[in-house]
Amino acid sequence: MYLSSVLDTLSRKSYYGAEDLYKLNEAIFNLPENDIVTGRHAQRLFKVLETISKDTAKYCRQDESFFYDYVALIGCMQNQHFFSPAQSQTMLKWLHDIIGGKEGLNLPKAKAEDPKATAALKDKVAKLEKENA
Repeated sequence: MYLSSVLDTLSRKSYYGAEDLYKLNEAIFNLPENDIVTGRHAQRLFKVLETISKDTAKYCRQDESFFYDYVALIGCMQNQHFFSPAQSQTMLKWLHDIIGGKEGLNLPKAKAEDPKATAALKDKVAKLEKENA
C-alpha cells in the first residue's frame, strides 16, 4: 500500500519539507478503492503529523510553501473519520497555533511592490489591451 510506504519514509526523517506534505496528502486522498485506512495506519499517520507539528514554525520559515501545504493538509486531516475525536481536536489546536494562536506565526512579510516595475507593467497591459481591441 502506497500509504504504508510513505508513512515508513516519513517516520524515519528528521526534517520535513513541502514535498513530504504533498506525498502524504497524495497517499491519503488518492487511496485505491480497495485500500482502507486501518486503525494502525491512522495511529502511524497521527504520529507522523504530530512529529511534523512540533517544528512547524521552523519549517515554515525555511520553506514558504510548507506553511500553505501544512494548513491544507491538517485542515483536511482533522475531519477524517479514521481519527478519534481527541486526535481531531489536537489537529485543530495545531491549526489554531500555526494560523494565529496568541501571537501568530512570525512569517516573513510579503515583498513590497516596486512602483517603477508596477507602472511599467500597467503600461504594458494597457498597450496589449489596445492592440487586442
